[in-house]
Parts: sequence; structure tokens; C-alpha cells
Amino acid sequence: MEVMAGAGDQDVETVDELTVAHGGVWRVTTFSSHYIFDLDDMTVTRQPGPTAARTMHDAPRHLVTIVACAVGSGGYWTMAPTTGGVLSLQELWSVSTAIVRIERVR
Repeated sequence: MEVMAGAGDQDVETVDELTVAHGGVWRVTTFSSHYIFDLDDMTVTRQPGPTAARTMHDAPRHLVTIVACAVGSGGYWTMAPTTGGVLSLQELWSVSTAIVRIERVR
């Protein structure tokens, strides 16, 4: 864990790797998007950047597990599918572009 001086008087906690054991709410910044991981509620929401295409993962999804989420590598996590759809899926997965920063939101 690293604490960096942030904007204003606040310190920003950053980590090199995120796991579900961290708890709290984290912003994972990639080359093209941001992901908000709420590890207390176990949700993840993608926030596409200006050059990123919109995807089905832009809405909050129930996070099942984080397989990989480390600065310098692409991220990979699994999510529970929504119910009531036409397809019967066991899980959804997401792969991100390379992660450049992981910081605690709260």
C-alpha cells in the first residue's frame, strides 16, 4: 500500500494490486476507461473514457471475483449475469486494457 499526496489536503491511498480482501471502494484506471469496484457491496461499474466504446459492462454488475487486477497488466474479473434475460448464462467476465492506477475512493 502507498499513500500519495492528492489534490487539496487529502491523501490518496493507492495499491499495485487489488483483491476482494481490500474492501472499500476503489477506482481502477486503465488506458481507456475507469472501473469503480465497490468491494463492500461486491459491484463493479465501468466508466468508459472518451475514446472507449460503450459496452454492456457500463452498468453496475455484481462482482463474483477478481482474477487479476494489477498495475501494468490487463485486468480480469467475473460478474454474475442479470436474471430474466433471453440467455441463461452462468457468469460474465471482463478483460480490461492495461491498468495504470488503483486508488481508494472511500
